[in-house]
Amino acid sequence: MKEVTGMFQWIKKQMCYKNLRRLRTLVIALVCIVVYSCVGFTAMESDEHITAQEIQGGQVSFLDNRLSLNEPLYFVAGRIFLPMKEFVSQMGGSVIRTKNTFRISWNGSEIVLEGMQDERLNRPIYYFDKVAYLSLYDAAELFHLAVVFDSPQKKINLYHKKASPVVPVDTDNVKKGLLRLEDIYFDNGASGNFSNETNEKLRAVADYLYTHGQSFYIAWIPFYKYPEMGIENDMTQNFSFYNADFLYTLDYMVGHNGHIVLHGYTHQEKNTQSGVGTEFGANTPFSAKEIDQRMQKAKQMANALGFEDHIFEFPHYAFTEDQLRIAEKNFDVIYQQYTKAKKVGRAEWVRKGGREILFLPTPLGYVPSMEELPGVLEKIDTLPEDQLRSIFFHPFMDFTKIHLTTTTKGERTYTYDSDSVLVQLVEKMTRSGYAFSDIEHLEE
Repeated sequence: MKEVTGMFQWIKKQMCYKNLRRLRTLVIALVCIVVYSCVGFTAMESDEHITAQEIQGGQVSFLDNRLSLNEPLYFVAGRIFLPMKEFVSQMGGSVIRTKNTFRISWNGSEIVLEGMQDERLNRPIYYFDKVAYLSLYDAAELFHLAVVFDSPQKKINLYHKKASPVVPVDTDNVKKGLLRLEDIYFDNGASGNFSNETNEKLRAVADYLYTHGQSFYIAWIPFYKYPEMGIENDMTQNFSFYNADFLYTLDYMVGHNGHIVLHGYTHQEKNTQSGVGTEFGANTPFSAKEIDQRMQKAKQMANALGFEDHIFEFPHYAFTEDQLRIAEKNFDVIYQQYTKAKKVGRAEWVRKGGREILFLPTPLGYVPSMEELPGVLEKIDTLPEDQLRSIFFHPFMDFTKIHLTTTTKGERTYTYDSDSVLVQLVEKMTRSGYAFSDIEHLEE
C-alpha cells in the first residue's frame, strides 16, 4: 500500500511540475505579446534561458523545391524557427491573424491557433521585427510533414509524412514494463553513431514505438565532450544546424511517448569521450562538490532546452554511496537497482531526507549483441513474476535495419526490419502480455 501511495504522491508532484512548465511558457508568451504590442520586437530578453540568433544562409525546401523566403530563419534556444506567414504561403497556404488567433489554411484543411501559446504547440510563437515565427517541430506536426536535415548545406528538406499504421494496444489489460534507449547524444558525427541520417532513423525508432502503443525513456547525455578531437558541444550555447537536428529529434521523441533521463552530465572524465568514459564512481577525479555541480548543470541544461530534469542514471551504473546521496538530493527518480533493496528487480520507493525517491532497476539487463538477443528475450518469460520487465538497449544497433525512402508522391517513410532488436523486443513483450509503459502507469 505504501508503494501505491508513494506512486500517487509522485504522480501528483509531476502533474504540478508539468503545470508549472506550462505556466512558465504561458508567462513567456504573454510577455512576448505585451512587448510586441509596445515596441514590435520579440521578447527573447524577457527570459534569461531563451536566446535567439538569426541564421545566415539557411534554406527550406518542400518536395525538393526551394521556398523563396525573404525573411531569415532563426535559432531560438537552439531550435529552428520559420517565418510563419511566408512559410505557409510558399507552401501554398495562407495565414490570417486576428487579435487573438492565427487562422491557417493549407492543403484543404484549416488550423486555428489560439494565441501565441496554443496547447498544440511545443514552443510559443515568437516575433522578430513584427514577423511571427513558428518552430520547425510545430510546423511539421501541424502540417504532417517529415523533416530531413542537410546540415552541411544549412538546408531543411520537407516532405509529406506517410503515416505508419497504428497497432492497437489494450493498455488496461496488459502488464507494464519499461524500455530505455541508452546513450543518446549528439557529437557532430564524431562517433559515427549520430548524424543527419541516423537522427532521422532515431526518429523512426520513436515512431515505431509510438505507433505500437509503447512508451520509452531516453538516456540523454546533455554535454558531449571528446577532448582528443577538441569537441565540447553545449547545445544551450552552440547554435548550428547539426544541433538543431538533434534538438528536433529529442522534441520528436518526447512528443511521441518519450521521457528524458539525464545520463550523467558529460558521461566522461579527463580525456575520455562522452559515452565511453564513466564520470562518477570510485575512480572519479571529481570532488563531492564538483559532482553536485555536475548534476546541477545537467538539470540546468535540460531546463534551458525545455526538457524534464527529474530522472537520473549514473553512467555505466558507476557510483559510490556518497555520490548516490548527492543524486538523491537532486533527483526524484534514479534509474537503477536500490542498493539496499529487500527484494531485487522491483521498483522501490525510498524515503530520504523528508522526500521519497523512486529507484527503477533493469532486471532484463541490456542487449549486448544480436547474437545474445535470444537469451535476453527468453528472460521476459523466465524472470520471477514480481520482477519488473525493464530493459535498455543502444538504438544505433538497429540503424542498419531501418530504411528511409521518399515515394514518387513526395511521402517520406521508413521500413523497420523484422529481425531488428526493437521489433523482436516489442513483439516478444506483446506475446508475453506486456507493453512498455511509463512510471505513472506502472501500478495500473
